[in-house]
Amino acid sequence: MAEKCELADAIVVGSGAAGGWAAKTLSEAGLRVLVLEAGPEVTPGMVKGFEPFRMVDRIARYTSGRQRMQGFHPAYWGTGPDLWVDDIAQPITTPPGFPFNWIRSNQVGGRTWLWGGVCLRLSDYDMKEQTREGFGFDWPISYDDLAPAYDRIELSLGIHGSSEGLPQLPDGRFLDAHPLTTAERRLKEAVERTWPDRRVIHSRGIDGTEPPPAGQRWNRLSSCGSSLADAIRTGRTTLQPCSLVTHLIPGTGGKAKGVRYIDTKSGEQREATAPLIVLCASAISSVLILLHTAAENPGGSLADVPALGHYLMDHTCTASMASFRNVPYHAPYPRTGAGGFFIPRYQNLDSKSAAFRGGFGIWGAVQRKGFSGLPGSRTALGFIVAHGDMEPRFENRVELGKGKDAWGLPIPHIDCRYSGNDLAMREVMKESIVEIVDKAGGKARPLLAVFDFPGPGRIAARLEAGWKEPPPGSYSHELGGARMGTDPKTSVVDPSNRCWAMPNVLVTDGACWPSGGWQNPAHTIMAVTVRACELAVRSMKAGEL
Repeated sequence: MAEKCELADAIVVGSGAAGGWAAKTLSEAGLRVLVLEAGPEVTPGMVKGFEPFRMVDRIARYTSGRQRMQGFHPAYWGTGPDLWVDDIAQPITTPPGFPFNWIRSNQVGGRTWLWGGVCLRLSDYDMKEQTREGFGFDWPISYDDLAPAYDRIELSLGIHGSSEGLPQLPDGRFLDAHPLTTAERRLKEAVERTWPDRRVIHSRGIDGTEPPPAGQRWNRLSSCGSSLADAIRTGRTTLQPCSLVTHLIPGTGGKAKGVRYIDTKSGEQREATAPLIVLCASAISSVLILLHTAAENPGGSLADVPALGHYLMDHTCTASMASFRNVPYHAPYPRTGAGGFFIPRYQNLDSKSAAFRGGFGIWGAVQRKGFSGLPGSRTALGFIVAHGDMEPRFENRVELGKGKDAWGLPIPHIDCRYSGNDLAMREVMKESIVEIVDKAGGKARPLLAVFDFPGPGRIAARLEAGWKEPPPGSYSHELGGARMGTDPKTSVVDPSNRCWAMPNVLVTDGACWPSGGWQNPAHTIMAVTVRACELAVRSMKAGEL
């Protein structure tokens, strides 16, 4: 039974990469916005993670099973464990032999506390792959539709990078690029000399080492120091933490009249109403809200949406440690979203050139903080990660399973498996990392798992016997489940991100992606959100919502 009702022009569910920009875009357009966040406010103690007692706490939570899945992510071992969910209280099930690592972080700001700040644009090579090479699905929008939103985000966040004129990785509105290290320059020279179609460019992203702006508590890396903070400063955004949204409330005319949520401090069920609802809870969480609603209303408009929960994706990925000898020592450069290098996708662009469909990119950092070696050493260390398209398939899905979690909600069942194309791509990724490091005079050692870095994270990964590569989900880039399209029979939201079944409900986080590309998704999640919210404001002002 509802115990409280808040009134607003728009409800935004989630406060991370998508939720922050939804709140900012809507409130700056004059709407009163209520942001419902499942987790609590963030305190400085939650963010800090290197103190010895916190390491003991993390190891205890991991070994007890409370955060065993979360411990597979490297950021877990360098941040406060309170930034991660309890796997026992919020479990998932998977088919035997096909695990999925759902990396979750429920607090104000969501997973923007955990990401590296890399900001890459998608291109029409990624968004129109079905037309170009018969792979995946075309997005119902194009790069040109997102370009203005990308511009707005980059100018707001301050993205460092270099303009390269590459059609498969469009340039942006950049601050000066951070310089490459000596070892990275060596790799760039060797790769570009050997393979004219491969470019080694500066990483593009936020410098997470920069201090917060004057008068602010957090820097721009988290939504708490950027988009969400901007939204709150308008005076038209109300943030309500500890509010776990579980269902949409059906209204009249096929629309939703609001949301139902649990006050996680008291356990009470409450309701909030608004003419516009924006789901930004993260891909799987937003899909679960829709699935819960459909299950509770078997005769409702969401009950027969064939694509709902399907086409779940992560990025296909692999990684190696790299070492380069006879490199002069220098003080370590920062290792942030703006620090490091990228080799943008070079496969299957204008013609088929690989033993798989789709493509991948390579990201790395050598001779940077944590990998600089000892003073006087002439060995430079680093890591190199390749990540690429995961084939969107109907069989990969999230659904409501058996049993209940700590909040009385059905436990999600996730069935997400790599296809033959995904596995073929990953083998070429491994070979490519070895060959580029070899050409630069270095040695590459494949890692047991993507995040098999030295330290506790490596120990944790090696405890997972039999996993030669991490399962889907490990890269925390989950996408799909409520994909965008032009046909309600094969998609969940329309080209404006409105649910076909409930047109005043937007899904703008990774759930709406028809295909994944190879780029880190956060920047595009923000851009999709900005565009969808701007279109929704126009519709509201025209009386269409």
